[in-house]
Amino acid sequence: MLDRLVTKDLIDRKICPSNRRKMDITITAKGLELLEELNPKVKSITEDKIAEHLSESEAKKANQLIDKMRG
Repeated sequence: MLDRLVTKDLIDRKICPSNRRKMDITITAKGLELLEELNPKVKSITEDKIAEHLSESEAKKANQLIDKMRG
């Protein structure tokens, strides 16, 4: 996934000079611009909006599956 973000110029990835096993990852100006664009869209999505197309039994099943994934 990081390779794709680097390719799209959304992050920079460099080897840490003090520890070659570590990578320093920073977000680029282009990445920050994208986040500024996406933040309002993400904040506008509420749980009610997501669930409005589910019946009560489907919503319960979805919750059970999410709980199962969490362990």
